[in-house]
Amino acid sequence: MSIRKNAPTVKDKVIHRRPTWYYPQKALLTVIHKEPYISLMSSSYPNRDLKQIWQSVLGQIELKFSSSIVNTWFNNTKLEELRGKKATISCKTPYAKDVLSKRYQKAIRNFLKQATEKEFNVQFVVQKEKASDAKGPLFDQPPEEMEKGPQKAPSITEPNLNPRFTFENFVVGNCNRVAYAAALAVVDQPGTAYNPLFIYGKSGLGKTHLLNAIGNKLLKTGKAKQIRYFPVETFIKDFIESIRYKRTPQFKRAYRNNDCILVDDIQFIGSKMGTQEEFFHTFNELHNHSKQIVICSDRHPSEIKKLTERLFTRFAGGLMAELGTPDYETRLAIIQTKAANLGLELNTEACDLVAQCAGESVREIEGLVLKIRSESLAQDIAPTPGVVKSILNSNNGRPKKRRRLTPELIFELINEYFNTSMSQICGRKRKKEIVIPRQIAMYLLRNDLGLNLEHIGELLGGRDHTTVLHGTEKISQMMLKKAPIVTSAVRDIRRKLY
Repeated sequence: MSIRKNAPTVKDKVIHRRPTWYYPQKALLTVIHKEPYISLMSSSYPNRDLKQIWQSVLGQIELKFSSSIVNTWFNNTKLEELRGKKATISCKTPYAKDVLSKRYQKAIRNFLKQATEKEFNVQFVVQKEKASDAKGPLFDQPPEEMEKGPQKAPSITEPNLNPRFTFENFVVGNCNRVAYAAALAVVDQPGTAYNPLFIYGKSGLGKTHLLNAIGNKLLKTGKAKQIRYFPVETFIKDFIESIRYKRTPQFKRAYRNNDCILVDDIQFIGSKMGTQEEFFHTFNELHNHSKQIVICSDRHPSEIKKLTERLFTRFAGGLMAELGTPDYETRLAIIQTKAANLGLELNTEACDLVAQCAGESVREIEGLVLKIRSESLAQDIAPTPGVVKSILNSNNGRPKKRRRLTPELIFELINEYFNTSMSQICGRKRKKEIVIPRQIAMYLLRNDLGLNLEHIGELLGGRDHTTVLHGTEKISQMMLKKAPIVTSAVRDIRRKLY
């Protein structure tokens, strides 16, 4: 009797019930004698594809959010897995996980959909620590491990500057001429010309660009050897961890042993008294030794909530320069500069269409130019005025201007929908017909405008941030359960918003 080649062995039959030659998809199975087979189809995407998808998402995030937000919350993130309808994203700390899930989950979900053409529910996890790092919660650690902490102390040598932001590619107009001239003066005479220099203006007008341009120029000229750029949220996080893990000396060295500090988004220091105290001493230490301090904010120091008097007087003791919204000519120059940098040939008429369609934010203008480039490359067509019109969602031959989202607009649409008034929304009555519109306002201000909890509470009659958090979570739960009143209200209001 002949024996068939590659016939099943006894081992195969015992372990797998069927021989190895039975399985047609050999590439997807691994059968090694006594080990059960492992399917590689548990995740739809290999590691290489996950990395490419996440790079695409991060590129979109850089366009939507400021570099300070990207550097603080997205630098150490990783797309770990796409399985079924679930996307798992890892980050370094529990604090970062909390911030990402509350503030940026919706944006990440939308950008993942664009990159993969699939809907995913996003969950965040904390990256596993190395064996040498401290484990477990704070009070479960032995004292010597608790002092080490889960991360390294802030580095003294890293400037954290973005090399793309320079004075050469900063477009100057009437809206930013004073701030630009002051920044150049600081580079020419650091520590003496304007110290501190306080630059303020709305989000997306170029504050972070100027901060990085100052740092890059100082490094290039050698007039400041030790430079540190940081969003104030990084300062807050490092300060908390320095107390928790007993690293105060390292923290002070990292922030005080600098020739120049460049501080972004200082408005978030409001109401944080302990952090304000530490920043006050850091400021004094640097200023007393004629070290340059440049600070950026989205508002004037007098408008920062619960800013201590002594910090206000120090901020006001230097030059305060405002960045205004770009006029038509400046928008046109920004479009031409961005298009040239991307190698995109836009004629005067096409640039004019973009300038008319663009809003006040420089970041939004750059996003439109990038969209035109991506669409024209994808369709392999030249970006003629007709093509640009089509890309910008033309309507009867004229580009549709995007409606500017403001808290006032949201309140107006909510009051119109529910037949309520601002005095009722901001008042203290807790009737159901008032509470639901109020909580929907909290939800939309948080998710559609991205305002922080304290700012929303301030807009709604001085409510506590925990009340705002409860309101937004309540509406989120009702949306998930598809409660008809809330779901239809949010849907109809958003249609009018966009």
